[in-house]
Amino acid sequence: MMATLVISPFKFTPQQLDLFAQASADYNKLHADEVFASKSIFGTRVVFGIATLLKVLNEIPDIQNYRIYRLKVEFKKPLLVGETAVVEVIDQQANSMKIVVLQSNEVILKISIDFSVVQASMSDNLITMNIVGTSAIDQMIGRSSVSTYAVDANQWTALKAALQIKTFTLNRHQMQLLLWTSYFVGMVYPGEDALYSQLEIGEFPAQFSGIELKNLVKDERFSLSTLTGMLTGAGDQSGSFKIKSMHLKKPLKVNALDIKKFSTTIFENKKCLILGGSRGFGAAVALQFAIQGSDVDLTYARNQESALEIQKQIQDVSRNSNIFSLDLAMTSNVNQFAESHSELQQSYDMIVLNAMTLIQKKNFVQYDTNSFMEKFNLDLTLNLNSFFLAKKLLKPNGHIVYVSSVYVDSAESGFSVYTALKSAVEVLIHADQNESRNFSYSIFRLPKMLTDQTNSPLISGTIYKTTDLSFAFVDHLSRQMKNLQAFQITRLGD
Repeated sequence: MMATLVISPFKFTPQQLDLFAQASADYNKLHADEVFASKSIFGTRVVFGIATLLKVLNEIPDIQNYRIYRLKVEFKKPLLVGETAVVEVIDQQANSMKIVVLQSNEVILKISIDFSVVQASMSDNLITMNIVGTSAIDQMIGRSSVSTYAVDANQWTALKAALQIKTFTLNRHQMQLLLWTSYFVGMVYPGEDALYSQLEIGEFPAQFSGIELKNLVKDERFSLSTLTGMLTGAGDQSGSFKIKSMHLKKPLKVNALDIKKFSTTIFENKKCLILGGSRGFGAAVALQFAIQGSDVDLTYARNQESALEIQKQIQDVSRNSNIFSLDLAMTSNVNQFAESHSELQQSYDMIVLNAMTLIQKKNFVQYDTNSFMEKFNLDLTLNLNSFFLAKKLLKPNGHIVYVSSVYVDSAESGFSVYTALKSAVEVLIHADQNESRNFSYSIFRLPKMLTDQTNSPLISGTIYKTTDLSFAFVDHLSRQMKNLQAFQITRLGD
């Protein structure tokens, strides 16, 4: 049995990312271009998922005496440049290991490894990896990929410097395959804004020689792609691999010129806060309130540029606006924000709870208890942080608006965590209204999906403009407030 794994916390510098790009030939702009990355939802460069994985694998004691023959990796969230990664072993057996990597106490990477003891020496010679089946994949994606992939001596040297290790302990053929997956996802498909979702390798051949691409399945609605293939080796040796990756679409641009003022005066000279208001639907609602005469503050998690753009548009219509950087998924950050902005307490007439993590399209039967609760708890924490913060910042008799989903009363396959979360928060808000009666509440169920990963809210095949939905949102809200209704659920888009 290999020694107990203990890996010191680590971080990646911009220089290390540059070296990894050189080693892998993956120059994806989210990783390699500071200007491009600063305009993304992350606000800074993202560490290559495979770089983090290789750093961990090469730190496993005695791994040179073992062969990784099965590997499953779930990329939950990117590691950001300069941020500290903490590695924890959650299960270690004689021939298997489960590892998690955390950033700011949040799991960002889950690694499951099955080992076999090396009976005969695995080849560690430099090879040119042959890639079969590229023409069919090229035809599907409309661009050319490579039919061979090699890593030369200079690239291996760059990789050591990128990972800050003196000697590779992981077999080079296995590392070469992982480097190719980084190259393919980052440079071939999905490409520019691509991020890993999941990687699986089964039965890695001892004498690895190349790969055969089998199939590429694209889920356009979620910008998710799944590439499957075979690993080839000497004789009849073979294995398999699967890569899931997603393409982050650009957030919808919202322009105040697309928004028209309507006759109501109920929002004039009000002060509003949009939690999650820098882009998409939240940004459209922020501009709606400003056009109707409100001062509007908003929070953003990472994309300061988008928040500044919305702030400027609000100020251009002669309304006041402040923006706040706030990761609502981190309870400590939210508590610190409330303490350091005491002047905001009981200062808002209305607060919109719009922030949400990325939605994981996954059927309920694909979860176990731990994996379901891990995602559910993260999303619930974010929503509860938003809710309790809103109660601190609202004036007496203020109004809380929760952005929900029609999935609550019309569930769809693949959205079990999302539906459970939205349903739970709706019930909690209703319970709070019954118990406290200090505020009034609105719940708006938006059509199907209105998220940054789809950019197009869909229901019954219809595509709705964000500005149209935000207009209907504010229109319904004004009528509720005029009628002094303490609680209302509204379904939009029907």
